[in-house]
Amino acid sequence: MDFLENVKSVVSDGARAVAKKSGELVEASKIQYAIFDLNNDVKKLYSEIGKLTYQATILDEDCAEEIKMKCEIVEAKLAKIRNLKNKETGASFKCPVCNRPTSGDNAYCPSCGANMSVDAEVDIEK
Repeated sequence: MDFLENVKSVVSDGARAVAKKSGELVEASKIQYAIFDLNNDVKKLYSEIGKLTYQATILDEDCAEEIKMKCEIVEAKLAKIRNLKNKETGASFKCPVCNRPTSGDNAYCPSCGANMSVDAEVDIEK
């Protein structure tokens, strides 16, 4: 019976390892898709900013406020991309103001409200 118990244990351990790896691959795919989607959003915003800049320059329209708003959206999306890439590589985040750990998904620190997309510190886990 020891032989059968050993086989059962090995098969069970193998199944758990496969399930864990599958979950990791699914999570990595979700992160990569989110990064791809955000990059497409940023490209679209760059195009819109270019069009507004053209209108402001050639047509003498006042588009400064709209350009600024779109630039802020770009910065927020680029911060999310950085956070997702760090999450993908196993980085952890610390708030630049209160130095408390936080997830890479937060735009603002849940403890003190500081903007995480500006100067958040990243520690790579080894």
